[in-house]
Amino acid sequence: MDEDDGSRRQISRSVTNEGNGVYSGTTTRTGTKGGSYTSSSSCGAGIVTRCSRSYSGVTANGKTFSGQRLSAHGPFRTRSVGSFTGPGGRHWVGFRRFRR
Repeated sequence: MDEDDGSRRQISRSVTNEGNGVYSGTTTRTGTKGGSYTSSSSCGAGIVTRCSRSYSGVTANGKTFSGQRLSAHGPFRTRSVGSFTGPGGRHWVGFRRFRR
């Protein structure tokens, strides 16, 4: 059993119905050693469901990272593209396509 010594992980979440089938949400986490993470996302339903998510954080030793992902899910395929910037400033981009 964990004791509450002030170093427990904190998580908060919120979801909002924007109307017309669009939902958005935010998640914030604070780690036990001081790191933090924040993520915001939005999804809209329809014939093609489109979602976007962006996130950023700070590691326990003070290094930052961030990224985002966009996806579209239709009746025949799903497409997804994302980017990530790591603690050293390096940047990666990826693209994926799936058929059903």
